[in-house]
Amino acid sequence: MAEARGTTAGAGYSLGVDLGTTYTAAAVWRGGRTEIVPLGDHSPQIPSALFRTEDGEFLVGEPAVRRGTGDPGRLATEFKRRVGDDTSILVGGTPMSAHALMAQLLAWVVAKVSAGQGGPPATVVLTCPANWGPYRRELLEQAGRMAGVGSVVICTEPSAAAVHFASTERVEVGDTLAVYDLGGGTFDAAVLRKDGEADFALLGSPEGIEHLGGLDFDAAVLQHAWSTIGDVGADPEDEAVLTALSRLRRDCTEAKEALSVDTEVSIPVDLGGQHRTVRLGRVELEELIRPSLEETVTALERALASADVTAAELDSVLLVGGSARIPLVTELLTRRLDRPVAVSAQPKHGVALGAAMVGAQVSGLAAPVRPAAEARPASARPGAASPSASATAPAGTPAGTTGAATGPTAVAAAASAVPRTAAPARPTTAVARHGLLASGILAALAVVATLVGPAAGEPDVTARFDAAREVATLEGTGAPLAPGTELQLTLVGQDLPSGTAVVRDDQTVNFSGARIYAVGPLRAAVTAEDGTELDTTAQLRPSTGAPWGRLLSLPGAVLVLGLLFAAAYAESLLRPLLRRGRRVTARTVIGMGAVGAVLGVVLVLGVWILASRLPSPVSVGIAVAGCLAAGALLPLGLEGRNGSIAAPTARQRPGAGT
Repeated sequence: MAEARGTTAGAGYSLGVDLGTTYTAAAVWRGGRTEIVPLGDHSPQIPSALFRTEDGEFLVGEPAVRRGTGDPGRLATEFKRRVGDDTSILVGGTPMSAHALMAQLLAWVVAKVSAGQGGPPATVVLTCPANWGPYRRELLEQAGRMAGVGSVVICTEPSAAAVHFASTERVEVGDTLAVYDLGGGTFDAAVLRKDGEADFALLGSPEGIEHLGGLDFDAAVLQHAWSTIGDVGADPEDEAVLTALSRLRRDCTEAKEALSVDTEVSIPVDLGGQHRTVRLGRVELEELIRPSLEETVTALERALASADVTAAELDSVLLVGGSARIPLVTELLTRRLDRPVAVSAQPKHGVALGAAMVGAQVSGLAAPVRPAAEARPASARPGAASPSASATAPAGTPAGTTGAATGPTAVAAAASAVPRTAAPARPTTAVARHGLLASGILAALAVVATLVGPAAGEPDVTARFDAAREVATLEGTGAPLAPGTELQLTLVGQDLPSGTAVVRDDQTVNFSGARIYAVGPLRAAVTAEDGTELDTTAQLRPSTGAPWGRLLSLPGAVLVLGLLFAAAYAESLLRPLLRRGRRVTARTVIGMGAVGAVLGVVLVLGVWILASRLPSPVSVGIAVAGCLAAGALLPLGLEGRNGSIAAPTARQRPGAGT
C-alpha cells in the first residue's frame, strides 16, 4: 500500500478534506463508516481563515476571524480563489502564495484530526473544483507536501459529492447525474455517469464560474443594507466602526441563510451612533441574485452539451454546497431542465464525506485496490519516487497528468480504485456483428455503380466545350444538326437553368449560360427548329486538361463542402460511441444514414467532374442508396466490434487501465 503521508496505514482510516473558499470541512472513513470530524468549537466546519500573529504563528478558523476583526491586515480569507495567481497575498506584512496559505490550513486540519483519531490517516484526499487545470491541481498537491502530509489524492468536488450521494440514495448503474455545486466562492457543474457499484465517470468537460458563490450573495445583501440606510457618516478608520462593519457582514450572511426557510428577515445596523433595522424579503433577495443564478444554470447546460447529454437523459440533478439550498436554485433548475432535483443530505459536508470514501478505496481500506490514472497517490505518477507494487500506475495512464489524482478530470472513489473484471461484450445481432463488413461492401458497391455501372448511353452528337470562347463545336456521328436546332442540357433527366442553346451555321453552339455546369459531361435533348422533339441526343463534354482544375468551380465547391459536412457531422455522431462508450441510439443511426446519403451524392459528383462519366439514374440511385445503408450500419458495426465499451455496467474510459 502506498504511504500517502510517509507513514504506514496503521491508523486504519482515511481523511477527506474539503478546503472551501469560505469554510473547510473534514470527514473520516473508518471501519465501514464515514463521519464528519468537528473542527470548530460550535460547528463541524471552520471558516477558511488564517491570522498571522506577530511571532509568525498562525491562528486558524474562528480564532483567526475574531483576531482579524481588530487587525484585518494580518487576516487572510478567500485565498482559495487566488490559487494559481502570480501575485502574492500580504499577510501581516509577509507576502505568501495562496497555496502556501492552503498548506497552513491543511496542516492544522490534519493535526486536529490526527489528535482525535489517535494517529495520522492512511490516506489524505483533497478536493478541488472540477474545472481546475493541471497547474492548479499541482499547486494543491504542493500544498499537501508543504503541510507535511506528503502524497495526497486529489478528487474533484462534484465526483466526491456524487460518491456520497450514491451511498445515501439509490443510484442505478448507468444512471446519469448532473452535479450543481454552488459553494461559498465558486460554482461547479459536471455530468457524471454511474458505471459500477461505486464507479462514477465524468462525461464531457465540467463548467465552472470562478468568482461566484455565497460570498457574492453576502456582498449583494450588504450592499442592499448599505443603500437602505444611506450615509451614516461613519469614520472608516475608527476601530469601533470596523468592528460594527464586521458584525454587519456576519448579520447579512445570517440573513441570507435564514431566507432559505423564512420569507422575511430583519438586519440590525449599528453604525455611526445610529441604530436601525433593515428588512429584507425573500423576493427582494431573489431579485438581487437572480442574474447570477441564471448564469449558473446556463453553465450547467453547457456542461450537458459538452457531455452530449440532453436534459431528458438525466436521472437527477444533485445540489451540493451551502448556497445550493437557496429556493430559487431549485426553481430555476426545475423550469429550465424539467428534471428531478435532489438536495444532498449534507450539502455543506457531502464533498468531505465523499472524499473520505474515495480515500478508503484508494488506500485499500474499503476494498482491494486497483489505482487508476485519475485518482492515485501522487507518488505513483511518472517521475516520482518508486511506490510499492500495489500503488503503481496502470498501463494507459494519460500522458501529462500531474499530481495525485490530477489530469483532465478526477473521478470518484471506485472509478479509480475498485478492481472490476472486464464486462463481457454485450450480445449483438448478426447485423451488428458484421456491420463493418456490410458497410464496406455497400460502400464498394456504390463506387462500382458510379465507375462501371450503367451509363446514360452513347449520344448521337458530341460537343467539346471551349471555355475561352464559351462555345461548343459539334462532332456528330450521324447527320449534322441543322442550323436553328435547339439543345436543352439535362442532368439526371432534369433540365438545367440557362442550359438552352441553338445550333449555328458553323455547327457550333453557345453555352455561355451553362458554363458553370460544363465541368462534367451533360446530356442534351434535341428539338428541331419547328419545335419537334427529335430522337437524336447530344452530349456536352468538358475540354481536355487536368481534371483537378475542374474542382475550381461551383460543382467543385459543392463537392468540398459536402465532404466537410460529412466529416464534421459524422465525428459528432460517433464521438459518444467511440470515446465515451455510450450506446448506439436511433439518432446516431439516422444521422449516419444522412451522412452516407451526402457522401453518395458527393461520390456521384466527383465521378462526374473528375472521371467525366455520366452515370444513369439507376447508377446514381444505387450509389446514393448504398452509401446511405453503409452509413446507417457503420455505428452498429462499431458497437459490435467494441461491445465492451458499450456494456451497460462497465464501460472502459479512454486512458484508464484495464
